[in-house]
Amino acid sequence: MREAGASAKGILKYLREKTGKTMDLRDVRNLLASLKRESGEGKTDESRAVELLREFYDSEGPSAAISADDSSGLVHAVCFQTASHKRLFKAFPEVVLIDTAHGTNKNCYKHFSFLVNDVFGKGQYVHHALVKSKTKDNLWFCVNEFKQSNPAWSKIQVVVTDKDFKEKDVLA
Repeated sequence: MREAGASAKGILKYLREKTGKTMDLRDVRNLLASLKRESGEGKTDESRAVELLREFYDSEGPSAAISADDSSGLVHAVCFQTASHKRLFKAFPEVVLIDTAHGTNKNCYKHFSFLVNDVFGKGQYVHHALVKSKTKDNLWFCVNEFKQSNPAWSKIQVVVTDKDFKEKDVLA
């Protein structure tokens, strides 16, 4: 019920009606908190990111790549793409939009996204990357990973970038 968006009060009302037992709102909140702990919702950003990337590596279809410094272990770029992203790009490879976002997370990573227009003309994400800094090496890594993961990249006819994307030579 919680996953469907029900509030703690709504769950309490439902339980009282169905079971006929008297319960406190505190009981329901404690139950929800224990379920949250078990499901991992209270994990840190780093641990959730590691779990997500492990799922990508373990499953077939999605792809993920990490560029890290060998000596320090500092991650410079993380690229990931789901199987549905790949299918969407394969269906609409002609026009690719590249968007960059800055300062949208507490770790100061820059979000670097590839989008395509679907059949309705709506932009749909087909590849995501988080980069520590917008250096040519990091962006080249992301573009190269996109090319390796998508054989249809050769069908791209137009690339549209936002005004903040200054490193256009990495797209050549």
